[in-house]
Amino acid sequence: MRLLTDIGATLVAGDGHLRVPQRSRAQAMSSRQVLRQSGPFLRQPLLMLAAVPAERMPRLRAADPDGFSFEPAHTWAQAVRVIRRRPVGLAVVDPLLEGEPRVREIERIRSFFPSLPVVAYTSLAPATAAVLLDLGRIGVRRVVFARFDDDPAQLRRVLGDEWALTAPHQVLL
Repeated sequence: MRLLTDIGATLVAGDGHLRVPQRSRAQAMSSRQVLRQSGPFLRQPLLMLAAVPAERMPRLRAADPDGFSFEPAHTWAQAVRVIRRRPVGLAVVDPLLEGEPRVREIERIRSFFPSLPVVAYTSLAPATAAVLLDLGRIGVRRVVFARFDDDPAQLRRVLGDEWALTAPHQVLL
């Protein structure tokens, strides 16, 4: 029997099948622990697209200063360009980025990059009420409202939950 080890999981190859032993919650490492204990390549922070107004950037940075690197986008065209050119792991978007509520641009991002998790970070206003159902329809699972539920601990939880569902996170853990 030959044992192969890769980032905390043991793959057993004996009868021609590979098995990954199940780990308990106590044994499972958080993504931050994996990043700290792995090689320099994996220690690079997760790149997050921040297509939100500039006044929300300090809140995002305060949510998790060590775990994420932010790439701001001030227009929808710039947001798509960033995702195409850089290895973005998570997108935080505001449907009101260019003034008017726009679901079409977020839908375009979701269709071009279906594995990219998207979190909406917007203000609670009459203009956003109309787009909330459309955001759910196109696959946006989480919405954070500025000034209501965007304290750093809540933002950290939301961003961490969405990151936990991504393929790179699943591979790491």
